Amino acid sequence: YRKNEIMNFAVSNEKLKRIIDFQLKREDILNDLSNHVKSEIRRLKENNEGRFN
Repeated sequence: YRKNEIMNFAVSNEKLKRIIDFQLKREDILNDLSNHVKSEIRRLKENNEGRFN
């Protein structure tokens, strides 16, 4: 019985680890995307200012 409990705990621990890894990767991807969008906006603004000045 005890062994079964420990095995269940190990399995759910592993699942949690995978979920956390996935969330962290997702966060990294969103950060990269956000930084990319910000730099694109900056670039477009600079292009626009160049046109009007």
